[in-house]
Amino acid sequence: MDINEKRAGGLVRRLGFDFAAIDRAEIIRLIEEELARPQQGSSEYIRLLCGYLYCLGNPADAQLIRRVKHSGSMDLGCMIDGEWIESLENGGAETDTCGSRAAIIDSFVRYYSGYAKDSRPFAYRCADREDVPLILHFIRELAAYEKLSDEVVATEELLEQWLFDKRRAEVIFALDGEKEVGFALFFHNFSTFLGRAGIYLEDLFVLPEYRGRGYGKGLLRTLAQFAMDEGCGRLEWSCLDWNKPSIDFYLSLGAQPMEDWTVYRLTGETLAALAEEDG
Repeated sequence: MDINEKRAGGLVRRLGFDFAAIDRAEIIRLIEEELARPQQGSSEYIRLLCGYLYCLGNPADAQLIRRVKHSGSMDLGCMIDGEWIESLENGGAETDTCGSRAAIIDSFVRYYSGYAKDSRPFAYRCADREDVPLILHFIRELAAYEKLSDEVVATEELLEQWLFDKRRAEVIFALDGEKEVGFALFFHNFSTFLGRAGIYLEDLFVLPEYRGRGYGKGLLRTLAQFAMDEGCGRLEWSCLDWNKPSIDFYLSLGAQPMEDWTVYRLTGETLAALAEEDG
């Protein structure tokens, strides 16, 4: 259990889920203190505080939760559920982008009930051939999030061939119980400077309703463990420049942007044209 989970677990064990007995003023004070002096493990802890504030149901608190979500001091943009804000502002009504108040509270309680225990280990499994449709589903979901759906030409047949026949890449799934809630697709590259292989993370995606719960970090931590176990020199990936929530998340892990490097790519007709040039 990391420091995020320890702090969150301690708060859940102290406050429980009897919302009528929870002091709203105390929750607001704790949030303000955390914003003013963030500690190690702030992100999960302050997300939990905001969740408690949502469950207490005062519409005026939507403004504070929004301020936390857009705080520049911690990795909170992707941690704080936007539907908490929307639900407080619309009186708890269910919409296309927001569940009912009762459903949101139930989800909050079910998720954080696990924190009342002393551990909540990250669970994953490796993909096998029967998972090809699910892998393609996650790829399409990621492409939609990145506004790149029109670039996806992958098919189940291609993925099965390259992932399981040729074994050019691997996939792991993050699990919530028995449900696959995220995935990472990765392969090995090589650094001539380091003289050893590395792991390149091609795709990382967590379903929107499960973001901010540690699944993305769990996937990255698992790949880091793979890299260390195999003696690899690095773990690296790319991120779209506009994707600030993800960038902030990666920076919070200690990852560094390669600002002096630009990725160049040949694909489609330009790749074929170069291959066909006479020497």
